[in-house]
Amino acid sequence: MVQVVAERARATRWRGLALPALPRASARAERIGIAVLAAVAFGVVFAVAVWTEHGRLAEGAVLDASTFATDSSLLGVVGVASLAAACVGLVAIGLVRRRGDLALVAVGVVAASTGVGQLLKHLVLSRPTLVAEQGNSFPSGHMIAFAGVAAGLLVVLPVALRLVAAPVASVVLSLVAVRLVHDGWHRPSDVVGSLLLVVCLTAVGTLWRPPAPPTRRAPHRIVELAHLGGAAVAGVVAIVAALVATSSRASGEPLLVAASAALVAAVLGAVATLSWLLRRPRASEPGVRHLR
Repeated sequence: MVQVVAERARATRWRGLALPALPRASARAERIGIAVLAAVAFGVVFAVAVWTEHGRLAEGAVLDASTFATDSSLLGVVGVASLAAACVGLVAIGLVRRRGDLALVAVGVVAASTGVGQLLKHLVLSRPTLVAEQGNSFPSGHMIAFAGVAAGLLVVLPVALRLVAAPVASVVLSLVAVRLVHDGWHRPSDVVGSLLLVVCLTAVGTLWRPPAPPTRRAPHRIVELAHLGGAAVAGVVAIVAALVATSSRASGEPLLVAASAALVAAVLGAVATLSWLLRRPRASEPGVRHLR
């Protein structure tokens, strides 16, 4: 198999550059594993948050503590036109880099995440009858849009720029996640489910054509460890705030703090996973180098 891949790579040389080799079997297994784990976690989050009484009560309390903003500027950002513009930008980056394959993967992640999310929300998943009048908001289409574009950028950008793009994506996605819950437009599980869906479909999309791995992995590991460390700190804050909320009569503000910290932890964990995932593939043959 390795020999066949090497021969295909040599046969498709163009202007002195080799097309990227397919990922090793181990890299494929890792992507499949991440996709399966994210899909299972997606189902667990939905089942616990929506179909258990404790989950519904907890999320209902967070929703009651939110501001129910009706004029959120965040909602107006997401739409068909903005998603189309984002996809055009992803394609442009890919064409400039002469990596139309990665542009296709990036756009596919955005389109598939949006389409699958809407399908699950409106046709597959449902809430119990007693809360059905509120409508199903799982997963969040707004969070899917932002996370899908962020994942697409991480796929199509050059390796060096991923070191900058990952922290920026974490900040933006954290702000979006917290704002969606604080404005009362989504429950925390809606946001977490959206992140898991995007991670799952990014892993699936890069099975076909992964981006080039970094030649120096240490800086990327540092970024990933920083994200995981931040996620751990945010998780501790969420637990402490939740304990304060359960022991306080005025539980609204501590609940929002707990939810916000938990969402930040989820975002940091998702971005760290994507960063790790996108640096995993290695060339199938030492003499075949990846396009950058």
